[in-house]
Amino acid sequence: MFVLKSVDLEGEGDVDGKMRKAVEDYAIGARDASEMILLKPHLEHLRSETMRIKELTCADLQVDRDAPDESVHRLDFLFDSAIRACSGAGPLEEADAQRIRAQISELAENVMNLDPISVPSVYKQLSQASTTLHDLHSSSEKLRFRKRSIAKVVPGQAMEPWSASPSGRIPWGLILAVSVDAAVDGLLIGLAASVALGSGLIMACATTIEMFFLGCSFCCKVLERRRPLYVTVSVCAIPPASLLICTVATGAASVSLKDSVAFSGLIAFSMVALLFLVFQELVVEAAEKDKEATWHVSICLYLGLVVSIILHMALA
Repeated sequence: MFVLKSVDLEGEGDVDGKMRKAVEDYAIGARDASEMILLKPHLEHLRSETMRIKELTCADLQVDRDAPDESVHRLDFLFDSAIRACSGAGPLEEADAQRIRAQISELAENVMNLDPISVPSVYKQLSQASTTLHDLHSSSEKLRFRKRSIAKVVPGQAMEPWSASPSGRIPWGLILAVSVDAAVDGLLIGLAASVALGSGLIMACATTIEMFFLGCSFCCKVLERRRPLYVTVSVCAIPPASLLICTVATGAASVSLKDSVAFSGLIAFSMVALLFLVFQELVVEAAEKDKEATWHVSICLYLGLVVSIILHMALA
């Protein structure tokens, strides 16, 4: 688990090549031996835990409900740990370490706030803490570790101590989905503004709130993997650009199409899109979350309706 930084060999021809090859073979052999020493404890732990879970298969033993769950989760950890040891994983990158610290703090807060008032209340609190734990586990499985390896030995050339993992691929599927959503929102804003300026402003305010939260989630997903700054900025700018371009293009086209069948078709499309969003997405989601709803959710709903009515009256 080390890096051979530089080797200065003197000589010419075949002698120099043989000496360099001997140094490389020695370095690789030393690395394999040292890694095997570090890997043996992981294998021993795996064998021990496997024998422990194997005892649960004995027919004459009473199998506890929690015992297999505990052993399986421990085996999962031991396998991940052994694989990291085989791949020569070093310390965590700083960005991943900060994210792990934040998730652990959130999990600790959820656990410390557990209050045994009633069984449904405890179940709800445990479900929330379990979700945080699941997110933490999912993040820990995708972490980037610094890797060390033996570099090619070249006389007189300094070697890099280690290099970070390569940047991830761009999530084009996610970009397409968010961009299409932004484009449809821009289309609705442009059509609403072409019919009545006040309606367009109300639609723009509502879309701003929606796209703020969607944009935060989208940017967090993009920032999960390390990429060059210009790539990250370009990717994050695609949905806002789609929203702006569709809004301007629809508003400009609506002027010339205002008294045509195409304009009526666009208005019909916008109404169907809004109805689909409300009844197929929001109402269904609200019905699924009805048991978890609290009083402030209902207050926010009616408050939003009041604000929209006031804005409509002020801009009319």
